[in-house]
This record gives sequence, structure tokens and C-alpha cells, in this order.
Amino acid sequence: MEGEEYQKLIGMGLSFIALRPRSEKEIREYLTRKIQKFGFSPQVFQTVTQRLRDLDYIDDISFALAYIQSQNKFRPKGKRIVTMSLKQKGVSDEAVAKAYKRLEEEEGDNRTTERELALQAATKRLRSLERYSQKDRRNKLYSFLMRRGFDHDIITTVVDGLVSKRLQ
Repeated sequence: MEGEEYQKLIGMGLSFIALRPRSEKEIREYLTRKIQKFGFSPQVFQTVTQRLRDLDYIDDISFALAYIQSQNKFRPKGKRIVTMSLKQKGVSDEAVAKAYKRLEEEEGDNRTTERELALQAATKRLRSLERYSQKDRRNKLYSFLMRRGFDHDIITTVVDGLVSKRLQ
């Protein structure tokens, strides 16, 4: 019976992971719910999580790296808010730091800086703010970038540069 439980639980775990990368906490919570729902033995949980770890499906550093890259590409956000989001997903500070270090090593000189990410986000957002006065545009852009988690100094530089450039 345990072999059957193992097969079902590993199948559910792999299906869950196939949708998108997951943190260890997310996988553990999902498998725990499945064990409770189907009445599987707790020992099978340990076996399945270890197997998923052996297959590198449970790896918070790789998850954090993929998450950071995804955020940078599709919805540029500041390092602070991305880190906070990863912590909510159960990723440790150490794993986040290692992921940022690995990203820096992989991308090297081609790495997109936080200032460039803020500029990308602000440029895109600025198009929808054309109808506002310069002061309102500046304030709305500043607030937008703050909500995205960028640093005050970076925001000030980007907003001043974009808004003054638009006036010329």
C-alpha cells in the first residue's frame, strides 16, 4: 500500500511543481494537505520530499533565482520588495542572498541594475500619465516606483530624468 501512496503523492507533487517553480515551503504545505486529504501515512511524506530534493525539484536557491529573473523581466521591482515576497514564500534570507549572488555571477557585466529596472518600469508607466501635469506625473511616478520597492535615491534620479526629458 505504501508503494501506491508514494506513487500517488510523488505524482501530485510533480504535477504541482510542473505548473511553475515552487519554494520548499509551498511544496511541503501542498503535500501536507494531500496527505491529510487522502489519509496517507506520514512516512511517505518524508520519502517523497527527499526524492523531490534528490531530483532538484526542491531547491530554494534555484527557486529564488528563477523568481528574481521573472520579476526583473516581466514586472521590474526593487530588490527590497522581491526579497520580501520571497520571504513570504518561505525562502530564507541566506537562500535569497545566494540567489542574488548567483544572478550577479551568471549575468556579469550584462546584469540589469536596479536603476535600469526602475527606468524600465517608469518609462512604461509614464505613457499612461501623459494627461497629468508635470507635478502630478512626477508624484504618480514616484509613488508607483515606491510601491514597486525601489530605493528613494534611485527613484529620485529616474523620475527627475524622465519627467524633465519629457518636457523637452
